[in-house]
Amino acid sequence: MTVPRPIRIPRREEHEPFGGHRLERILGHVPASPGPISMLVDRPGAKAADGDAISHTAAYVDATSPTPIYVSEGPTAIHVLWTAPRIRAEVLAGRDPYTESDLVAFEAHPGDTVSVPAGIPFALGAGIVAFVFGSRHLCPSPDPAGWSRSPLPRSPGHGLNLFDRFNRRTICAAHEDILLERWKISHPLDLELDPARWHYLTNLVEPVALSWPGGSEILDRTASRLLPAGIDRITIVPGGLGYVLIGSVPDLARDVVLPLRRAGYDNQTIASLVTRGDLAE
Repeated sequence: MTVPRPIRIPRREEHEPFGGHRLERILGHVPASPGPISMLVDRPGAKAADGDAISHTAAYVDATSPTPIYVSEGPTAIHVLWTAPRIRAEVLAGRDPYTESDLVAFEAHPGDTVSVPAGIPFALGAGIVAFVFGSRHLCPSPDPAGWSRSPLPRSPGHGLNLFDRFNRRTICAAHEDILLERWKISHPLDLELDPARWHYLTNLVEPVALSWPGGSEILDRTASRLLPAGIDRITIVPGGLGYVLIGSVPDLARDVVLPLRRAGYDNQTIASLVTRGDLAE
């Protein structure tokens, strides 16, 4: 039987006016072409195996100046990686109830995640580098007529932490359609994966070694891989201190609620993170 291997995902550089050079200077991305970059967009579905329906999109975003307003047909997680010093960095999300055309502004700090349900408009203010993971493609939506009137369910937060020996797992966003988790890795990390599901992995900082049954490779800064269905375990070995993000479509009870309960989190705290709050009852 052929053992599947991680797949290099096609990546597109976008050059919208709000971009700059921070993906290169801060994250270490090596640009494919000169000039400012606004987004690095990964479409995991472009390399999915036959029969795998993956509509999710992942992107690194440089908001040197404010981004346009976006709306997605599915839930979206905005994970803040960096904010410019000496300014108030803001993520804007949800229609302002006192106006027809403004969004509510939330102060954002590195490590914060904003969970945006389908249909709710959002944008990044100036001075932010973020990672965005969503279940559908983002669409610019400047017309308030296309915005949901529902408020953002929760303010930006740092997520909830779990520990695997010396390594820390932070559950950043948990929806029925998306799970985004950040791993801080100081020692080799062995992860068991559900072989029936795909996973998306991207490396944030220094190069890490990724191994799986049948092979291994080095992932440089911002490098991403699709871990297709059939891979049941991986090992990530940092060269020093490693940070990776992993995105997937979760079983919320098994992947999120039960591990948090075992770690001692109460139902109210779990419900503050999990979109399906009834799972925490």
